[in-house]
Amino acid sequence: MTIHIVGDDGQIGLLLDAAAIVQNLNPPSALVGGVAVICRLAAVHRITLDADTVVEQSDTDIVEILTARADTTQTDARTVLIGGAKVEIIDVGPVDPAVLADQVDDNRERLFVAAHRWALDTAETIEVDTYPPSRVRRLAVAIPPALAATKTHALVGRRPGGEEKAGSDLTDIVALFEMFDRDGELTGQLHAAPYDLGQLVAGQLAGFLGDPQRRTRAVGLARQHLGSAMTLERIETALAHVLSR
Repeated sequence: MTIHIVGDDGQIGLLLDAAAIVQNLNPPSALVGGVAVICRLAAVHRITLDADTVVEQSDTDIVEILTARADTTQTDARTVLIGGAKVEIIDVGPVDPAVLADQVDDNRERLFVAAHRWALDTAETIEVDTYPPSRVRRLAVAIPPALAATKTHALVGRRPGGEEKAGSDLTDIVALFEMFDRDGELTGQLHAAPYDLGQLVAGQLAGFLGDPQRRTRAVGLARQHLGSAMTLERIETALAHVLSR
């Protein structure tokens, strides 16, 4: 499969190039986050400045390998700049569904672990072309339902000081459900996923929409990306299938 991304001003291409460098190394990794959503939508629907990458936990530290490169610097514990492009490393290890259900009480934490594990396990290798000019890269990219799950965690799990990104999270979630859940297909994939992901995603989205303060703030921030087109009615319509299960 080749995906052609329209409207790149060069930034997305730089982030994809950086992600490709990570993916050419061991351990296995896959693209998630806003750049992955752009790949799946085949359009730059909003600005993003980093490439989130899930990486299999290993005795080999991928950050150490990357920082040995002349063009790479480490800016945080799991953040690097590769040729000026920011890459966030998210480590994921093995997940035992029974242990996850019995020992992780917080549903947001459970969603984080489950969503990122599933995103790596189910990622698809696709060709991504940005233009102009045309440049094709082969990348492992999370599938849409896994992106919906990871983005839902991002929306509800932002730590104090990180709420400003809630607008981009909500923009991504609405875009994913509008494109891939018109007939409930994405919702069905979530409910067929392991770790009770369907229930976790639905519960967290329902809780978010039921909190007027958080919902209003996120909608306001999302309007920075989509303007007045982002409304509560639009959000509820996009999420109708997942909220009704």
